[in-house]
Amino acid sequence: MRDDLRYRMGNLHEIFLADLLGGAKSKGSGNRWYQPMDGRTSRRSQEFAFAFDGKATLASSISVSKVMWNKACEQSLGERPMLGLRFYSNESLEVALDLAVVNAYDLSELIEKANHVD
Repeated sequence: MRDDLRYRMGNLHEIFLADLLGGAKSKGSGNRWYQPMDGRTSRRSQEFAFAFDGKATLASSISVSKVMWNKACEQSLGERPMLGLRFYSNESLEVALDLAVVNAYDLSELIEKANHVD
């Protein structure tokens, strides 16, 4: 795959995740020591803040490993880790599917909070 296409796929996905979650995209796709992960929301302003790392592909699958998850946990720096998975339909970068991988306990806590009636 061409490097410019791979860059555009990742960049569009990171922008989407930052906008969707109300956070900020990291400069350099999280390759700086002081700003790991592709982006994050802040636990100072959001109860359910996430640090996210995006994975995008034109293929029919994306592998998620324990090593990948452990790295996301380590680099989340206090926010909840999330892996965003995006599947593009074609080289025009039409989106086929967006998924998010989060810890089941974080999801349970989020659902409990959403369903809580005062």
